[in-house]
Amino acid sequence: LTTGFPLCVVADDRPGLLARVCIGLEALNLDVRDAEAYLRRRLDGRVEAVDLVWVRAINARANTAWNATESLAEIKSVLNVVVERHLEAGALLERVTRAPGNVGHTRISWVMAEGLLMGVDVETQDRPGLLLALAAALAHERLNIVRSVVKTMGKRAVDRFYFCELDGTAVGGERQGQIRARLLEVLGRPNIELGHEVRSA
Repeated sequence: LTTGFPLCVVADDRPGLLARVCIGLEALNLDVRDAEAYLRRRLDGRVEAVDLVWVRAINARANTAWNATESLAEIKSVLNVVVERHLEAGALLERVTRAPGNVGHTRISWVMAEGLLMGVDVETQDRPGLLLALAAALAHERLNIVRSVVKTMGKRAVDRFYFCELDGTAVGGERQGQIRARLLEVLGRPNIELGHEVRSA
């Protein structure tokens, strides 16, 4: 069951866009509970991203009503600034709040995807800023997130990302170790389990 207030962010695709959106939401003290991100091609040929996010005020109780409608103008203003601002991948990673020492059991599985895409599933303990951490890690590896599905289930998060290289080419299998190391860096020191390769749904 998806929880939180739904927001739809549409912008021209660019490297690190999902991480930028997360930076803006974090600056507004908002936590992403669930998310779906897609790319689509417009009639003029340009590619734009459509990010659907369900957010909740950080530190708000689960049953506390948050009037997001009154905050839409501020949300739009902040996201416009963050999305358009020039931020290198390294700068995105610097915005990540490091995980606490004990983040519990974490599972990383590679996903068989069609075409030029590679996919990865990350299941770990949920925490504020987790999506920013993972998206920034992938941006730092110069990967373009083409599609993602993020779910929070209780205290656990299950995040799936499909990506390719920035030039649109496929990510080589030899890059898996490097990508996994970057994800683990932002996840802290979890009890890691490397899952088997799974097929894309």
